[in-house]
Amino acid sequence: MNIPLLSAFGSRYPSGYGLIALDAHPDLFDLYDGSPLINACPLRRALDAGGLTPERLLILGTRSYNTIELDFMRERNIRFVPARQMERDGIASVLSQARRQFSGVDPLYLTIDIDIADPGCAPGTGAPVAGGLSGRQVLDLSRGLLESLPIRGMDLVEVAPPLDPTDATLFLALQIVFESLAVLAERRSARV
Repeated sequence: MNIPLLSAFGSRYPSGYGLIALDAHPDLFDLYDGSPLINACPLRRALDAGGLTPERLLILGTRSYNTIELDFMRERNIRFVPARQMERDGIASVLSQARRQFSGVDPLYLTIDIDIADPGCAPGTGAPVAGGLSGRQVLDLSRGLLESLPIRGMDLVEVAPPLDPTDATLFLALQIVFESLAVLAERRSARV
């Protein structure tokens, strides 16, 4: 998640917002390697900043945890759906869960960490974790969220092309952007 973008988003909606994070990691450390602003901490910073409450946070695609993060999620009742469960239940089920959780919540922010995808299809990231979603699943999930929920801001992070000599990660990231823009264009034409 891009902390400055989310901070700007939150300042635009001072009465609060919801957040959906697609990520292999919960990113809920208070400090990591002595820093509160490293890539293992952004969701914790978002909760600390106000405007975002635990019941308005959903983390999808996780598969790498630390006991500190798991304890924090249990204490705060933060909902998350591991990649394994997403594979078992299907993307449509996850989309249905997100719609239920965020019924009546507007606006929403969507953050996509490319490591939600399996390193077999997106190796170019700083913290790859085996067992992730396929490229098709990532595209269906992100597009489904954008089509069915009032997402007003989003980011796509941790794409590291130098770590992927095949450029597969870059192409997946570009397709996420293209399909997101297509959804926005469809929304705009539906309003006209």
